[in-house]
Amino acid sequence: MQSKTQNATWYELHPQPTHGEGGMLRRDYPPIAEESRELVPTDCAAFHLNRSPQTLRAWACLENGLLRPVRIGSRLGWRTADLRRIIKGA
Repeated sequence: MQSKTQNATWYELHPQPTHGEGGMLRRDYPPIAEESRELVPTDCAAFHLNRSPQTLRAWACLENGLLRPVRIGSRLGWRTADLRRIIKGA
């Protein structure tokens, strides 16, 4: 007798993120007030700011956005304190 996982499709075993408002992918991030990390990745910061991750990458590249990221090798980290400050001021 086969288990349910043997008959399941790949998509059933690996649920995909859903599209939220504006066609952006919706992920389940904790509210920014409950975020315990000092730095968050680009996709998480973009979610909280209601911007595209590519917009934040452009801010980092051109150094002309609302925030400046912390560069860790080739990755970008966004300060949670800065995100909270911007969200409160919005």
